[in-house]
This record gives sequence, C-alpha cells and structure tokens, in this order.
Amino acid sequence: SRLLTQDRRLVLLESKLISLARFAKTSQLAYSDYRKIRKFIETKYLDQTRFLTSNNGTLHGLVADLPVGMRSMLLAKMHRGKHASLDFFRLHNDPDFIAFVIPTLGTDFFDKSTVVYIKGDYADRVFFVVSGAVGYTDVRPIEMDRP
Repeated sequence: SRLLTQDRRLVLLESKLISLARFAKTSQLAYSDYRKIRKFIETKYLDQTRFLTSNNGTLHGLVADLPVGMRSMLLAKMHRGKHASLDFFRLHNDPDFIAFVIPTLGTDFFDKSTVVYIKGDYADRVFFVVSGAVGYTDVRPIEMDRP
C-alpha cells in the first residue's frame, strides 16, 4: 500500500513538472523563476511530512501547491499577463480569488457577426473583452402563421 502511494506521488510529481515545463515555455517564464518553482515542487514532494495540496497534475493543481509569492509569479505570466490590464482584476485583486480564477481563463476570438448568447440562454461563461467591441441586439422571434 505504501509503495502504491509512493508510485502515485511520483506520477503526480511528474505530471506537475510537465505542466510547469509547458507553461514556462509558452509564457516565457524566466529560467531562474522556473528553476525556483521546480525546486520547490521537488522538495515538497521529497519531504515525506508534507504532501502536495492538489491531487492532480494540471497547471491549476500546480498553482495550488505553491506558496503565495511563487503563485503570484506564475499567475502574472498566465495569459501573457493580459488580465492585469482589465479593470475587473484591478478592482478584485484578492490573491486567493486571483489564484482560483486566472488558471481557468481561456482565450476566444470571435468574428464580427458571431452570436455569443441569445436572450434567455443560460450563461455558462463570462467574457472579458480585451480588444474590439460587443454589441447587443434584441431579436424578436418570428411569428409563424398557424393553419
């Protein structure tokens, strides 16, 4: 049982290190920062009295395992730091909130005529407009003649 737990921890550690390496490459994280974070994760893993907080190897799981300073360093690089230019994140800059939300953000591009929501739809996402504009049109349903 202990061997299985050790094997699971090794797989988890490797997943986190792969997530970190991919992120470092795509975000242009400074090599020195990458090394600090990697060393912290490896040390935390090797210390048998401490456990990795998150039980998944995703980037979100990696962020959960980092102390506040390293977490902030990583979050500042996510999405090329575009979130820092948005008023919403300047107003709501609680570190725990930022640590939860930033890793879940994604990037979408829409053509000019794309309909994102129709009135009455359940909104399952929030959009932050980084560039461009959004319009609102109240479209009324077409009345069909009934026989």
